[in-house]
Formats: sequence, C-alpha cells, structure tokens
Amino acid sequence: MIKTGKQILNENQLGNSFDKKPVAFSCSQFIESMLDLINLDGGKKLLDVGCGQGVFLKHAVKRNISCFGIDLSKRALESARKDSFGIYFVEGSGENLPWSNNFFNCVTIFGALEHFLNPEKGVKEIARVLKKDGIVLVVVPNEDFIYWLVTGKEPNVGMELERYANESEWKNLIEENGLKVIKTNYYSCPSTWTGFKRIVGKFFEFFIPKKYSYHFVFVCKRRIVKK
Repeated sequence: MIKTGKQILNENQLGNSFDKKPVAFSCSQFIESMLDLINLDGGKKLLDVGCGQGVFLKHAVKRNISCFGIDLSKRALESARKDSFGIYFVEGSGENLPWSNNFFNCVTIFGALEHFLNPEKGVKEIARVLKKDGIVLVVVPNEDFIYWLVTGKEPNVGMELERYANESEWKNLIEENGLKVIKTNYYSCPSTWTGFKRIVGKFFEFFIPKKYSYHFVFVCKRRIVKK
C-alpha cells in the first residue's frame, strides 16, 4: 500500500483539508449506476460515509430511501444541507459513527476510506452499524491504474492524506475488519477528469484490463462470525 501526502495528525486537520476537495463522484451516470447496484427499496436506511456535499444522497432520496450522511468537512456539509429536504447530515468521523449497531440497510463510501487516519477502524465501524442482511459499497483507488504506470507518475491527486493499493490489498483490509467482499466492479474514469480528458477516459474504460482500472467498487456484506 502506498501512502502519500502531508502528515495529518488529527481529524480537525483532515476535515480542514477536505474543505478544498473538489466534488468527487458527482457524475449522474455513476451515481445512478451505484443506486441500481444497491437496489434499495423505499424506506430503507442508507448511510453515505464521507458524503461531502451530499450529491449522491440527493439522488438517492428521490427513490424514497431514508438518507443519512456524515463528513468531517464543515464547508461541504453547509453546501450539502442546501436543498436537501429529508436527508440527515452529521458532522463527524467515519471512524466513530454515531449510530447504534445494526442500524443501516446500506452503507456507501466513495473515495473516502483512503483518506482515513485509521481505515481499519473505519471498516469495523461500517460493519458495526450495518444490518446482518445489509450491503456495503466501498470505492477505493488502484495503485496500478494504467495512467500511473504509463506516465511513470506516483499515484497522487493532491489530497493531504491518500492511500493507494492493489485489488488484493484493499480486499484484505476490508475482509480483515468485519466485511466480506461478494463482488468487485471496476471504474476507470477519474471523477476529476472533465471535457476531452473525460471523453478519452470513458472510451478507454472499455479496453483497459480490469487490474489497471482507476477504482475498485467492492460490493460487501457483513461478515457473520459463527459461534
């Protein structure tokens, strides 16, 4: 696993760094594909960890899903709370979720786990608040993304704290902390790419071998320990 960026010592510093973070995973096509993947019935509870400006949840609530979001960034949540009727936003850490055990039918975390001070604890918290039959989507970056390999650049998108790993390393981290990966999807067009760069990225997404994709989309269930 590759760790890059400046030394972050506490959650306040981390939250302040996210104030300058561009809106990621805001593409409607991506969002709708993720909602189709989780396929939640109306009234079910959904938590988005690292929800940012709430773009994903504002799509989800239109499907009559009961939506909750948590983020460290005050500025992002100020934006999220605008035009967000029916969505409950909390300022806080994904490593200390303020909900009881077995509370959510689904938890999503898009491009946030790699920025946690303690990603292992974050996964354990997600497993704790997830119902036994719940589903989790974890989207994390691939250190073997073909762009890094071709250009010779180190994985880095300019955040204060970042982690990159290959598929097996991420899967091990997830499965060693309370979840079970049941399926892996792949997403190759970085959310910060726009214009012509995005068109090219979407074109090559169909031809890039999966192990060189930009992001992994891990579909998970809670790991049930038999007594």
